[in-house]
Amino acid sequence: LAGNSLNNDTAYAEDINNYDITFALSGGHLWYTDVGRLRASTGYSANTGTLFYEDGFVPFNTLYRDQTPGEWDFADKIYCKTVLDKRNTPIGTTEGYGLSQKFTLGGIIPFDFRTSDFIESVSNADFYLKLIDQPVTEEWDFIMSFMIHASYTRILNKPGMDLPDSDKTARMDGVFTGRGWSGEGYGTALLDLKAEINIPIKENLLGSTFFFDAVNIWNNDEDEGTLDIEDFKFSYGFSLGLINQMMPISFY
Repeated sequence: LAGNSLNNDTAYAEDINNYDITFALSGGHLWYTDVGRLRASTGYSANTGTLFYEDGFVPFNTLYRDQTPGEWDFADKIYCKTVLDKRNTPIGTTEGYGLSQKFTLGGIIPFDFRTSDFIESVSNADFYLKLIDQPVTEEWDFIMSFMIHASYTRILNKPGMDLPDSDKTARMDGVFTGRGWSGEGYGTALLDLKAEINIPIKENLLGSTFFFDAVNIWNNDEDEGTLDIEDFKFSYGFSLGLINQMMPISFY
């Protein structure tokens, strides 16, 4: 990793040794119902780590800058998640819907050196409608589908406690949320809305998308209870790319 001197006059190549120990345990169950595949899961994870680098350097990674070299940090969390899935296929979906709700509680074991204390809720809804399914050749059909996506992330402080800045993890990355905009993080709430028209060119391999995005992120102690159209970031465009699960690369 690269680091810079404190006066930023000269760039150096500096070694940063990062040590992490992680424990995770999870489980779940799947039911097949008339309204879709219902999945419930829960899990617990814990992580402790530290890093070492020479004095006089500032790590490029902001996550490392917030840590004191040689001091061990601890973070743990427990979550529960419910998913209702009635998509016709997980890849290149053209019909159906998917709903999910996840709750996470951070800061379970009361260590003095723990760095995580938060309550997080993530709600997702996706709806798909096939508009056109017209055979063109014996091997290829022209298919056009419409998709609506809505996601809301809310991060809360525990009662009687402040929310650490490191737990304000709602983020607009400009790639998957707020496509085309510069990344923006350290949020306490995020509303992500998408509308897409998808046209597969080669099934489970190549496809094109016309999209319209609307994103609102709350940070800097903004009131999460307000919703002002002027705060939204809108974008629209066209993409062409791979639609397989292993390598979902697109050109926008």
